[in-house]
Amino acid sequence: MNKERRSYPVIHIGTSFLLVIFIVLCLVIFAVLSLSSALRDQNYVEKEAARQTAYYEANAAAQEKLRDTVTDFLQSPEETTVSYSVPIDERQTLEVTVLLSADGGLANGVYQIEAWKTVNSSDWNGSSTLPVMESQ
Repeated sequence: MNKERRSYPVIHIGTSFLLVIFIVLCLVIFAVLSLSSALRDQNYVEKEAARQTAYYEANAAAQEKLRDTVTDFLQSPEETTVSYSVPIDERQTLEVTVLLSADGGLANGVYQIEAWKTVNSSDWNGSSTLPVMESQ
């Protein structure tokens, strides 16, 4: 009754199956992370595109107002400084300051842009806190 003992390999079929499940699970997790990152980037790009569009619309409106101001100035030439602002959105405005002169002493003849800048029109409220640690 001498039975031959068969030796089985150390790695069984169950171990390789668990390894395949682990690899598939890792790939699914990486796919979900990539998708969430792409959606976050898309949201950011859409907000940035809307902000840029609003800025360039305000810029065009400011240039039209500058054209009208120069046209009005040419009818009654006297050296003056004109300032105006164009709203970009609810938080920002485009402020423009122009020096108008008919004597030709300016670089481009009739007007010189002194300031063309974006300014925050609302106050920043930095009183928000994060609940990092519970207060005692």
